[in-house]
Amino acid sequence: MPQISVIMPVHNGAAFIDQAIQSIAQQSHRDFCFTILDDGSSDQTPERLRYWQQQDPRIMLLRSEKQGIAASLNQLIMANDSEYIVRMDADDCALPQRLAAQLSIMRDDPSCGILGAKVRLFGEQQGVWHYRQTSEQTKALALIGNTCLCHPSWMMRRSAIQDLNYSSLYPHMEDMYFLAQYMAQANSKLFAADEVLLEYRVHATSISSTHYLEQVKQRGMILAWTWSQFGIQFNETDPLNFVQNFVEPKANKSQVDKLCIDDLVVRIFPQLIRLNPSCEVELSRRLNALAVNFDIEVVL
Repeated sequence: MPQISVIMPVHNGAAFIDQAIQSIAQQSHRDFCFTILDDGSSDQTPERLRYWQQQDPRIMLLRSEKQGIAASLNQLIMANDSEYIVRMDADDCALPQRLAAQLSIMRDDPSCGILGAKVRLFGEQQGVWHYRQTSEQTKALALIGNTCLCHPSWMMRRSAIQDLNYSSLYPHMEDMYFLAQYMAQANSKLFAADEVLLEYRVHATSISSTHYLEQVKQRGMILAWTWSQFGIQFNETDPLNFVQNFVEPKANKSQVDKLCIDDLVVRIFPQLIRLNPSCEVELSRRLNALAVNFDIEVVL
């Protein structure tokens, strides 16, 4: 078994899957296996997968009835014994040096369990998602409800995640809950590589476009679970209010609630900053954004 296993679930991904597979097949680091699970596709995905399997012996195909991404990822992880597990999505493209760069970082830092990367957007949106290059800063993002690493950019150390599973309770935020579980473990370490290693496709049928409001609710639920693991004292409505005001303010169709924001700043912010000082920088940024976008003044 190669040291690296790339895993990719796909459901009806024929429109983009050739580019995704080609980007992995052309990696500068050649020694890996590439396991793809067809999760009950009804389009031309099975035919495209069979074509690629004939072209590249490193590709192994699995198929299931429609079971969802969480169950598919758990099955893919169990199907491989490699030391490192690399996530890939069927509509994205990995840069040619991705595997080599991430493997080098993981070898140099054996305490790192999950490594992401900076991500370039393409398709219906352009830009770069930068993420953070230290574990404390990365965890600070998670503690305030942000997505702290781009899921299809992950390289995971098997020994660090062997007791974890993706949960179908959060079908549109399964990655955020997985990271929350990892962070709750002693001595967990995660951060992003300081270079763009993945191109992330933004399109109308992506999860973030079609399930936005459900993601906001699930984000609030996962934040509540995370806060409870780290001893943050909060009311039942605090996590969702926190997400809607500081993480996803566009989820509020009406004007933001100044009294609610003031209350969260007084009760929740100090606890987060004591727990992780890097939270102060992240929270200040969001307060400044509120001041600009909603013409309100909130002082940290």
